[in-house]
Amino acid sequence: MKKLLSIVVAFASTFVFAQQTTVNDSISLNEVVVTAGRSTVDLAATRLTPIAVTVVSKQEIESKIDQEDLVSVMQNMPGVYVQDQMGGFGDSDVFLRGFNQSNTAFLLNGQPMNGAEDGNMYWSNWSGLGDVTQAIEVQRGLGASKLAINSVGGTVNFVMKATQMRKSKSYSIIRGSDDYVRATHSLNTGLMEDGTAFSGSISYWQGDGYANGTMGRGQTYFFSYGKKFSDKLSMNALLTGAPQWHDQAYSERLSTFLKYGIRYNDNYGYDADGRYISEVRNNYHKPIFNLTFDYQIDDISSLSAVFYGSYGRGGGTGNRGTRIRTEDGLIDFAAIRARNVDLIIGDNRSSDPEERGYVIRNSINAHQWFGAVVNYETKLNDNISLDLGLDARTYYGKHLRVVTDMLGLQGFIGRSNARQDTPMITNSEVYPVTVWSQTFYNFDKAQKINRNNHENINYAGLYGQIEYASDSFTAFFQGSYSGQSYVRFEDWNETLENRTSETLTKNGFNVKGGFSLNISDNSKVFVNAGLYERQPFLDNVFLNYSNVLNPNAANEKITGFEAGYRYASDNFTLDLDLYSTNWADRVRTSRADDFGNDQQYTSVASGLEQLHTGIEVYSTLRASNSLRFRSYLSLGNWEYVGSVQSAIRDEDNVIVKDNGSVDVDGGKVGGGAQTQFGLGAIVNFSNITFLDVDYRYNDDLYATGRERKENLQLPSYGLVDFGLTHKFRIAESKSLSMRINVRNAFNTEYISFLTSANTGGTDTYKGIDTSNTGRFGKGRTMSVGLKYNF
Repeated sequence: MKKLLSIVVAFASTFVFAQQTTVNDSISLNEVVVTAGRSTVDLAATRLTPIAVTVVSKQEIESKIDQEDLVSVMQNMPGVYVQDQMGGFGDSDVFLRGFNQSNTAFLLNGQPMNGAEDGNMYWSNWSGLGDVTQAIEVQRGLGASKLAINSVGGTVNFVMKATQMRKSKSYSIIRGSDDYVRATHSLNTGLMEDGTAFSGSISYWQGDGYANGTMGRGQTYFFSYGKKFSDKLSMNALLTGAPQWHDQAYSERLSTFLKYGIRYNDNYGYDADGRYISEVRNNYHKPIFNLTFDYQIDDISSLSAVFYGSYGRGGGTGNRGTRIRTEDGLIDFAAIRARNVDLIIGDNRSSDPEERGYVIRNSINAHQWFGAVVNYETKLNDNISLDLGLDARTYYGKHLRVVTDMLGLQGFIGRSNARQDTPMITNSEVYPVTVWSQTFYNFDKAQKINRNNHENINYAGLYGQIEYASDSFTAFFQGSYSGQSYVRFEDWNETLENRTSETLTKNGFNVKGGFSLNISDNSKVFVNAGLYERQPFLDNVFLNYSNVLNPNAANEKITGFEAGYRYASDNFTLDLDLYSTNWADRVRTSRADDFGNDQQYTSVASGLEQLHTGIEVYSTLRASNSLRFRSYLSLGNWEYVGSVQSAIRDEDNVIVKDNGSVDVDGGKVGGGAQTQFGLGAIVNFSNITFLDVDYRYNDDLYATGRERKENLQLPSYGLVDFGLTHKFRIAESKSLSMRINVRNAFNTEYISFLTSANTGGTDTYKGIDTSNTGRFGKGRTMSVGLKYNF
């Protein structure tokens, strides 16, 4: 009944938001292609047959990005659920049609952003992306990509600013809740007489974070150089990065939050002199380089290419040894230091917690990643176009651990490795966490503890697409074939003879096809279908930080169907999408509890299958020049199918506990909200003042973690955001704009996610057993921003 009422409300209401892109708004899909260049082959407008897509414009990005992660501007659209950054700056998690961000493809001007090893997204690496993003294109489902990318839920394109052709300068500053501040300076030379142009932007930010002990600090730089050699040939070179550090908060039992407050974080404390120390600090710098060429061969043919690279350095800290806590649940670093001073040397091998000592270690993640995409496009006749291209990438990653703070110890003995080396760390071998020093430091010379491995992943693929288009009908067929190889080098958990794993090569493919039919001047229908075979992530190929191959790491199979209806008039638009996505032969690996010894164990679930079906509605109305509305509705049914094979394996890949076949059929998939409803409005009081309001409602949320037949449903919740913008005209070419944002204005306490599904406890919160682990969402935050354009 509740879902039926939502549908009635959705169709009875009328909807738009001027800053959210539609047919009538300030930026069209074709304009996004012009901004990005033809070398970006994943955009919706590169194909005439429709898909489920929503674009967030530059204006909305600039208005609504304050202390929030960039992905927060995506949450007012159907099928998208964003878990906020309660855990720290850049720690948001995005779900698209119920699939997490590891299984959604994120691209930056055609360059893959997902981690090569596990597909995950670390938004802290992109903390300043909002300053330099021209548009965000969210493709739900099959999408328009011609490449074989890790797309199950969809594809999200971040279109970065190319070199600006208009001369301009700007300064901006934002001040927000929890002592957040960000200052930005941008400069554009405009197109000069020699056909060149330069754009640059630098920014600095810092803040204390919403949760206690989640402060952060960082910078962003963006430099772009463009050259127009002739009417046929142009190029653009781009360099950007966002060095940062931020302290993190983990999930806790709900009972712990109810005891200490929803902002509680157990990862920090104070030394005897009152110095703040966080045990868990993320620190990273990932410079990105992007070089694009566009060449118009003749009136019907063009060639484009993008060459890219990234160089990541950084990691995350944690502890080795035994904590001591204060009465209010914080880490007592004063007591830890006193114990370490008395102990002199800590021995992490000891079974006595008092003899282990305590140090803070840094898990280093360093990588080099290079790739290229080359695309040839031509028209075979007035109705048929052809695209052909290649996509190649190579990735080399290093992972190791070093000690970053001894906290009074003079020495620390780590766990012996497979080569019977026992590391002894002294104060001269401590590496403090500083982002810029890590960018250039050679960690091969460092004394490691507990981890030291490298891997190389190589990928190459070919793709093609042919599309027919007439005035009333379009049809396309697209296919790609790719090969991916994995090889691993283990210098801790393997002997020297077994240092190099065997090279595993997996081939994958995808095929997609569809058609659309105009049924009137204002409306059309379309049907798309696709089949993928996706190679597994490296983290599912090798088990237990060793070179042992997972025998169950098969290609994953994704089958998608979608149908849609589009209506567009001068003042009203309606998008209706139906979808079905089946994801089979999944493998999930995670750390398992130990069995009272020093070995590491891995829980392996294989043969997983999920079926996600749903309906999405997005509608807009321009009631007048001063009043516009939007609305969206998403009704999903995301469930596990059949059974899963579950086992726990030791370091030698021997099964130590076989759980056999576990029935999960009909179990609800956790993470995203399966029912969503949203309303938005913008009121223009004048040409220089406008107010915008957004309401979103999330329901049918379930716990994440392991798959289960009976999952735990979280309480539903609704949130309201609003903002006010006013512009002051100082001179003909100068202006000052002010922006006020209020997020989560009225709901200050709600459960954002759970990672367990316990029931039957005596203590509950809104019907949820408080022994469950998870996090509360962020409450009310505010920000004020000023931007001076001249």
